[in-house]
Amino acid sequence: MNIKYFVILLFFELCCGDSFNLNVTEYFRMPPLFELDNYEQCMASEDGVFCVVAVDVIKEPDNDVTDIIKKYSLHKLKQFNHSSLDRGICVTRSCKEHNIDNLNMEDLNIVLSECINETIYNEYKVKTKVSRINYCHYSKRQEDVDVDIGDWIFAIIILIIVLLNIIGTLYDAQLDRTKNENTGNQYLLSFSVFQNWNNFISNEQKDPRLRSFQGLDVIRTVLILLVVMAHIIWFMSFSFVDNPRELELNFEKLSYQALFSATALTQIYFVMSGCLLAHARQIKAEQRSESWMIFPSSLICRLGRVLPAIMMILGFTTTWFRHLGNGPLWNYYVGTPISDCQQYWWSHLLHVSVEIHLYTIGLFIYLATRSRFRNLAFTIMILLGLVGPALTVWFKDTDATLLVNPEFIRGMGGNNVRYVHSLPYNSLAAYVIGICLGLYIYDAQRIDKKFPNRKVLSLLTWMVVPATVLLFSISGKYFFGSHERAPLLFRMIFAAMHRPIVASLYAFLVLSLVFKFNKFGSILADWSVWRIPSRLSYMVYITHVNIIQYLLGTRTQLANISFINFVMNFVGVTCISFLLALPLYLLLEAPFTNVVKTLTHQKLLSKQDTKKE
Repeated sequence: MNIKYFVILLFFELCCGDSFNLNVTEYFRMPPLFELDNYEQCMASEDGVFCVVAVDVIKEPDNDVTDIIKKYSLHKLKQFNHSSLDRGICVTRSCKEHNIDNLNMEDLNIVLSECINETIYNEYKVKTKVSRINYCHYSKRQEDVDVDIGDWIFAIIILIIVLLNIIGTLYDAQLDRTKNENTGNQYLLSFSVFQNWNNFISNEQKDPRLRSFQGLDVIRTVLILLVVMAHIIWFMSFSFVDNPRELELNFEKLSYQALFSATALTQIYFVMSGCLLAHARQIKAEQRSESWMIFPSSLICRLGRVLPAIMMILGFTTTWFRHLGNGPLWNYYVGTPISDCQQYWWSHLLHVSVEIHLYTIGLFIYLATRSRFRNLAFTIMILLGLVGPALTVWFKDTDATLLVNPEFIRGMGGNNVRYVHSLPYNSLAAYVIGICLGLYIYDAQRIDKKFPNRKVLSLLTWMVVPATVLLFSISGKYFFGSHERAPLLFRMIFAAMHRPIVASLYAFLVLSLVFKFNKFGSILADWSVWRIPSRLSYMVYITHVNIIQYLLGTRTQLANISFINFVMNFVGVTCISFLLALPLYLLLEAPFTNVVKTLTHQKLLSKQDTKKE
């Protein structure tokens, strides 16, 4: 086929995907996806019963409405499943014509099925049945959640941490550092708010080669804002809203298609992490020879920064979080995560994060190939990072990338979240690209490499973001725009290649910021104001989801999807997240990071002294 006809055909396919669209009149012949009775009024009644239930539409032959529901719900990437409804119903008011006294859960299910079926059939002429009672609230049993032993243990731990910070700060205040800045007990000084604040606002890197990475602060800041924005859209727009049609129509827009297929942007984190790992290790190797003793100490330092914050959030979620609110949707949005953390807290600690797994693998390969086979090892790791995702698509029949669809929250993402997004091998290629970049930057700085054609490199720097938008626009239009699922071969190729492409684009951007290919971009990126949100980004990352869950759980009515509501939620959640992140950083992340660094450094020095003797 002539190449120009192929391009025209591809463009037509991307822009004119087949879909089943309804006009407004036909759309509202279907029962509403979500309804929520007045919770406060229901609970004010002496015998009030409020239940949140899942309702299935019964398919009937020769029923126009069920035919519409079936056809409209086929395209799962752009439309809700309109045969599955969610209802928050006040049983004592909406089902008062039925006998609801002293019912067990089985009888209550029967009564709710009859009541809801009657209500929906009278208006929409379709039959329904209750498939699941999620939970029920009873006004007679309205009691405060008891404070148990776990709550008190967590409170005592918080008190100890606060006391350590007070003691460390007072100890620091009385020290005389005019003669020696390193005087005093370094473990106590790790908990000094004064010291942690000074480190927080200053550029602590003395080596100019390390300071050249200051431009990465703007990338971290923008990425964490994008993560918060994406989670707000996903969590707040996909369940218990009064205008789901608005969201479904948004999936027809190219901007939303690009946004909902852009989960691979997380690869930028892994590129930066791998780059900083390799570059820092090369610089430290100049001061002392590297051995396998570095592996446990480096891993402990990494865990010392990550684990305390995660343990704190897990502890809070499993204890005091459940005391903070109530409402018709509190169990729906907050109760499930709390139960999950209480039951599988060990799993969250063992599977700390993808980055920790990749850091461990990267550090091991780096140390194992100090003298030989480094290029071969990196090549094998990149090939594994390409083949792994492709084979996952083949064997598990998954999507090529994590595509956020209207049923994403109600279905909790399905297996795609784990297989396509969370498993470490999906990001292995990006991490190795980052390690190679860090080694290249170190060598280029060591020989003071001069880059020719800086005008071309400057222009290419400006093209990174547009290229990213183009990549996700094309992929989003292809995956969301077509009524048919993408062919297996195409999904395998895309799964293998799109993450390394994103990683390569932003590896070049990091290289540009380090060597300042673009003067204006480098000046903007090196602006010291980016340092503060960048250093808070990790704490914002692990706290913002709890804030979103709290806002969702305290809803008493259906939300409305609109641009202004999204902006208000985004600004509110972002501001609260950063305000919470600052004290958590000063009192938790920074102190424990310093303690672990001091501990590992002293052990390393003592072992070196022993070897000398």
